[in-house]
Amino acid sequence: VAKKAAQGYELGDDEEPDYSWDEEPEAKHGIAYLTDWFALRLADWLPEFGPESGGSASTFIKFFAQDGRRISRGFLQGLPALPWSFGSNERNTIIMDVAHREGIAPFHCVFAQSRVQPKRVVVMALGDPTSATHIVCPKYQPLQVRNGDRLVCHQWTFELRLERRDSHLEDLLICTDEGTAFRVPHEGCHLGAGSRSRHLEHQPYFPPTKFALDRRLKGMAAVHVVFQFQSSTNRWLLIDHSPGTFGALLALRPGVAYPLSRGMRLKLGPLVLEVERDADE
Repeated sequence: VAKKAAQGYELGDDEEPDYSWDEEPEAKHGIAYLTDWFALRLADWLPEFGPESGGSASTFIKFFAQDGRRISRGFLQGLPALPWSFGSNERNTIIMDVAHREGIAPFHCVFAQSRVQPKRVVVMALGDPTSATHIVCPKYQPLQVRNGDRLVCHQWTFELRLERRDSHLEDLLICTDEGTAFRVPHEGCHLGAGSRSRHLEHQPYFPPTKFALDRRLKGMAAVHVVFQFQSSTNRWLLIDHSPGTFGALLALRPGVAYPLSRGMRLKLGPLVLEVERDADE
């Protein structure tokens, strides 16, 4: 008993709380049922690819930019069950004809059923070096930090490293693209421009300790992102406080599965997709 107690309690990366849409009967967790209610909506795109841009428009954007059109089995007849692959190659489940410097790779990403949470869909980047897939961090909502995560804040890129102190405690180290590092105290910290941050009226809480940035500050707020430690589950949380739509982006690592929740947005090159539940289900 003592030996097991020394190992501590840990909630693993794949054991996140179930933020699924609604409580469903236990029998309804097969791949067919999951595919039937999972949907993606085209939420945003660069204006040059829009329906009004003439001959340079993308067929993918022309089609899915119209109101009510979603990537789902309820809307696209003949769409197979998950997994769905996205990319510019014609062998993908969903073909995205987008040519841009932040382009769509031939095989960009794949949406599949989670192996540990059968009622949940995950997304995996497929590792093309010329393209990237990001989770758009939701405003003022916590995301769990996992070892090796990369956070993109405008001109800055941070690597988040978790170091185990003992069986009940992990330390967070924020490494910058300049080779410097900041060790976050377990009371938490905020990251942003300038040496000081003043708490404004009606502003959400942020820890007083600051990782201050003194250069490359275009688009950076005084309180840009917040890191908090959840001691009960031994996990670190990232909370986006930035004012811009794409102020904080979490880069997907190739081959790593990221669980999705309704309302979550993904940036695939110049496009933004939003996770929804198919209204026809």
